[in-house]
Parts: sequence; structure tokens; C-alpha cells
Amino acid sequence: MKRLLLPLLAALAFSIPIKAQDLEIHKHNLNHKGFLHGGLLMICLANAKGYLDQDETSDMLNRALNGFDELYKGNKEERLREAVDISNPIFDALPKCLEAYKK
Repeated sequence: MKRLLLPLLAALAFSIPIKAQDLEIHKHNLNHKGFLHGGLLMICLANAKGYLDQDETSDMLNRALNGFDELYKGNKEERLREAVDISNPIFDALPKCLEAYKK
């Protein structure tokens, strides 16, 4: 019982308060990261299956990433890191999509 109670009391005593505004910003950004991930994945899959050519893919990728840039709440460094973390696994799995993005 002491093994469970002492860590719990320590955690409560040293917990860091979280502002409601920070939580709202986190939820807002989490939604937009999900939209970006889903959008990039659908665009790249459509390109891989031949439904989109390279120019269409490039245009759609740029629109998705620009929309994320406009809606993300945070500094530029955080926004870029999040976009890279989201896009790299997709571009690694579907390299033809990365070629379209670099166009």
C-alpha cells in the first residue's frame, strides 16, 4: 500500500498546473495535425494509384501544407517540426509523392 500511496502523493505534490488556454491550443493543433496527416496520405495514395498526376499532386500537397501553416497555433519552429514529423513517414513510404512535392 505504501508503494502505491507515496508515489501518488509525490506526483500530486509536484504536478505542474496546466492552463485551460494551453489545453485548448493543444487540442486545436492536434486536430490540424490529424487533418494534415489524413490529407497528405490521401493525396499521396491517389498519386501512387495514378488518380493524380505529379502537377496535381504538387498543387494539392502545397495547399495542404500551407493550410496547416496558417491554422497551426505556435511558433514557426514548432510548426515546421510538426509538419516534417507528419510528412516524412508518408514521403518515405511513397517516394513518388516526395518527387511531386519537390517540384
